[in-house]
Amino acid sequence: MIKIRALSYAYLPDTPVLDGIDLDLRPGERVTVLGANGSGKSTFLKCIAGLLSPTQGTVTVPDSYRTGLVFQNPDDQIVSPVVESEIAFGLENLGVPHPEMVERVDEILHRFDLIDFGKHDPHSLSGGERQRLAIGGIVVLRPDFILFDEPYSMLDPSFRDEIRDVIHSLHDDGLTPIVVAQDPDDALGSDRLIVFDKGQIVLDGKPEEILSRPEKLKLHRLSTTTSGRLAAACGHRSPVPVTHAALTSTTLELPQLPSQESPTPAMSPSPIVQVIDLCFTYNSGEPHAHQALFDVDFSLDQGEFVSLMGPSGSGKSTFALHLNGLHIGESGRVIVDGLDVSDSKSHDDIRQKVGLVFQFPEMQLFAETVEEDVAYGPANLDLDSIPDRVDRALASVGLEPDLFRRRNPFTLSGGERRRVALAGILATNPSVLVLDEPSAGLDPSGADELDRILQKLRADGTTILLVTHDLSRAVTLSDRIVVMQQGRVSFNASVDTTLANRELLQDLGIPTPSAIELVDTLRASGLLIPSGLHTSDQLARAVRLGSGGSAV
Repeated sequence: MIKIRALSYAYLPDTPVLDGIDLDLRPGERVTVLGANGSGKSTFLKCIAGLLSPTQGTVTVPDSYRTGLVFQNPDDQIVSPVVESEIAFGLENLGVPHPEMVERVDEILHRFDLIDFGKHDPHSLSGGERQRLAIGGIVVLRPDFILFDEPYSMLDPSFRDEIRDVIHSLHDDGLTPIVVAQDPDDALGSDRLIVFDKGQIVLDGKPEEILSRPEKLKLHRLSTTTSGRLAAACGHRSPVPVTHAALTSTTLELPQLPSQESPTPAMSPSPIVQVIDLCFTYNSGEPHAHQALFDVDFSLDQGEFVSLMGPSGSGKSTFALHLNGLHIGESGRVIVDGLDVSDSKSHDDIRQKVGLVFQFPEMQLFAETVEEDVAYGPANLDLDSIPDRVDRALASVGLEPDLFRRRNPFTLSGGERRRVALAGILATNPSVLVLDEPSAGLDPSGADELDRILQKLRADGTTILLVTHDLSRAVTLSDRIVVMQQGRVSFNASVDTTLANRELLQDLGIPTPSAIELVDTLRASGLLIPSGLHTSDQLARAVRLGSGGSAV
């Protein structure tokens, strides 16, 4: 048993991130840890793993136990220049004999679908592939307690389910997984749910019991499950049903809901972005060259909101990097508002027109104050009225300029840092905004706030390309959905047409999420749900508005 007594930890004096934690973690438990961004979850795992020493209190791990920690961002964990060397790194430190090491590395390459990348540079892999590599590098050590810091956040839905199965199989093998997650649905199936808020454990018990009380979770900046949110919106009193099976076995009453027409964007007749026959190869001319894009054709009209989807490694992020000249294809053309990206003389103009927000955009932060960070983009592009641009950009992402201008960005919560990074892009007033998995790692409230920001930007005329694994988010926000597979565009259609082609999407590696399946099930049961409502959260918002409440 791991015994934790009076555990406190502070990165800065008098600012505890963990405050008086008392906890026993028993072998064989399946434990999920939930909490809003900044609640102390990741710091808690690092203390258990021995990466941080408590400011006060103790963490006692028996000598016979071995712990392993999988970080949230795989780039914080990967240290080797070759994939198979990364997996072998820990085994070498443990002195594992070479024949056994080769066997165990090969097992991990197969188990985590990395067998084709053994000789590759880890940083040439997609975000999802790097996450799988980071997990494999810990699992190969066969620890007794495996600590996962948001293991699903970088993964496409199909592999997310596979990782859940892997975690369950590790438990079946007698190991103890402790999983920090953001999605309350991820806690279902666990033996124990621990909820953090402001550095303290505020709830600890059976997941179904804790999640059935949405009013308590709301006090700690959390929500209940997909089913529970819809049940609560429909007036179901606590305890609410937290699984789809429990919800569909109850009687739901919906108010009269108006028809939900899909928004018609104000788009120009000609595209602002046009991509023609684009091809790109990593390490071109080298032994381990990897072609990532094949003859990609794509267009984006002024004012349009398009979601770009596809499994990990399909080329989405690589494609996005071409839209403002960070990558240049070896053939084909990328035209932005009449400017050719292959012309280096046009790069400054293109990068002012196309704002690119990377995965984990807070990694772009570097300055000592929010104001300096947001001002860097317009200053670097020699744009005028920088103070006004900074204030407008902060306000557009929901950060009051007077409250945040002088703050250190590294003292902000994860959601606030994400918004500061987005403000730094918006300060250049881009015509086109390209976002690569911007909600990865955000808690549900932070992700919802980001969605509201994107909807407002779109309403103000910004053209948006959203790279996402989340079909629920895509159908809620988008006019059109484009799917890539193996470096090619395989699907391109409106939201309604996309949802009418579920089997094709499944074949392309995009399963139907539970939030959409739930609405399908409720329609099939006879509930009158307008055709424009596709997800359970859309339906819940419509029900709240139909009942005279707030959409939030």
